[in-house]
Amino acid sequence: KKTPTLTLPQVQRLLAAALERERLDRRQAAQILKYYTYRNYGAYMAHSRRRKVNRLDC
Repeated sequence: KKTPTLTLPQVQRLLAAALERERLDRRQAAQILKYYTYRNYGAYMAHSRRRKVNRLDC
């Protein structure tokens, strides 16, 4: 299953950041997306490691 490039929460954060500022350039938008993509990937890896450990305990 392929995940979308942008999740709904990422789009919501990006829109909120754009509305807070008078101007949001591409670099700032890319930094916001990169930050949350990195954090989401870290959470995904942590959860997948935990699931592996739980499977081995059975």
